[in-house]
Amino acid sequence: MMNLTQKFIEARTRLQPYPPMAETTPLIPEIADPDWIKNAYQIQEELGKIDKMIKQIDGKQVQKTKAQFQDALNQEILVMRSQLVKQMQDTSKRIQRYEHQQIDPSDLEARIFLKYSAKSMKQLMNTLTNNFRVLQSKFIDGLQKPTQQLDVATMDKEARGYYEQAQQQLQEDTQDVTQICKDVNSIVQMVGQLAAQVYECGTIIDRIDQNLMEAEDFIDKGNNNLEKAKKTQDSVSKLRSFTYALILANYILAAVMMGLKLVKYMHPSKPTPPNPNPTP
Repeated sequence: MMNLTQKFIEARTRLQPYPPMAETTPLIPEIADPDWIKNAYQIQEELGKIDKMIKQIDGKQVQKTKAQFQDALNQEILVMRSQLVKQMQDTSKRIQRYEHQQIDPSDLEARIFLKYSAKSMKQLMNTLTNNFRVLQSKFIDGLQKPTQQLDVATMDKEARGYYEQAQQQLQEDTQDVTQICKDVNSIVQMVGQLAAQVYECGTIIDRIDQNLMEAEDFIDKGNNNLEKAKKTQDSVSKLRSFTYALILANYILAAVMMGLKLVKYMHPSKPTPPNPNPTP
């Protein structure tokens, strides 16, 4: 009788010429994920970036309480906060677009995935927003607290030199900022004065325009009156000419009548003698 070891060896020998089924079976081609899955992965990555940025800002704020040069850290934190706010705004808009994107109503898997993934994204976004608000409160509290004074006596010579140089640079920057503020205030005051002058000039120009419009009205009325006077003058001239013609005709008729009377007076008519032989 064969023992189990011999049976196993014989079975392996018989199966050795044949390759395993996994090697002969073709691989299943990789199917690309649909857009609603790709968008979900991208939004998840953006939310992870926001979480990472919040943690970085938190670390900077903790570092600021122990560091010597807090102004530089404040500037760095402000830049990071502005970048974080922009990232959060863009991600919130993208979550809204993702939630309301068009999906085939017959695709039940996509509808379920979209519903719960959008809900999860909004909850995570609310959590990150609350964390950021806590950071803002800490940052404002840190700005309101007085800056801790360093014990210069405990520093070594090199650190003290850097510290004094930084303090001098800070004073110069403060003076520059103060001067810039004064210049800005002066510019604002000049702009206000120029605005007042422009307003006065505009008022004067409006008055000039009004006077010009009134003058144009007077000119139009004068032109109308001149046209009426011209028409009246033409009518009067015609009437006067007709009157002169009538007077001249009367003079001519009077002269003719006088001439006829004069001729008649100079040559009076003789009476006709009676006929001596009247006809029976």
